[in-house]
Formats: sequence, C-alpha cells, structure tokens
Amino acid sequence: MNKAVLVGGLPRSGTNLVRRIVGSHSDIAMPPVEFMFFQKLATGRTVQDILSADEFRKRYEVDVSDLYGETPEAVYRELLTRYARHIGKPVAGEKSPRNELNYDRILKSLSGFDTRFIQIVRNPLDVIASFKYAPF
Repeated sequence: MNKAVLVGGLPRSGTNLVRRIVGSHSDIAMPPVEFMFFQKLATGRTVQDILSADEFRKRYEVDVSDLYGETPEAVYRELLTRYARHIGKPVAGEKSPRNELNYDRILKSLSGFDTRFIQIVRNPLDVIASFKYAPF
C-alpha cells in the first residue's frame, strides 16, 4: 500500500462532505473522524498523549502502542496505513481541517507514497455564516 488521499480546508468549508464522498470509494480508507495529528502536536501534546487518548482508540480501532517512541512522521504514516489495512482497503486517507498548514510535514511523512491532496475552498463569507449554525 503506497497511495494516500488527503483532504484539507477551513473548518465549515465542506471537508466532511468531501471526506464522505471520497471515503465511499471502495479502495480509499477514510477514517470516520479527523485525526488532526500535526495540529495536536503543535499545541504541545506528545505522540503518546495523542495515541493513548480514549477518543483515538475508540474511533480508529488500531493498536499503535508500539509507535510511542517513533518520530511524528513515522507515526502518522503508520496510523494511516494500519487503519487502511484494518478495514481492508488499499489506499490510505485522512481528512482534517487545516491539513494544508502541515502540507510539507505530511508529504515528508508519506515519502514514497503516491499522494493526492484535495483542498476545499469555499467563499469565506459562507464559512463564517455557517459557524452561526454550528453545534458548538
């Protein structure tokens, strides 16, 4: 497995819709929720903190405890490939808002992969207006 499809864009721009459409493809393994791995690292969380969180373990259903000491790039690559293998699909996928801010790091993590990045661009006024109806 050496292919990946990634989705990024501003929150409330339609990334969830695109994740569902792309994830409905029979070959692409899109996790049910965003991982936001590099965004969490930027807030000071460690790899072990992120991977040992209950929310992560319940939603991704893959054992990655052997990766706690690895580099963030290796962990990101392994998580995506293990999740894809777990659900029996040959192409790894991931969607997180603002993935584009970590584009270089993601590409480094997926070195050797045929990687496709889908960037969602929505009118900023519509994005702001959609926050009015957000459930948070």
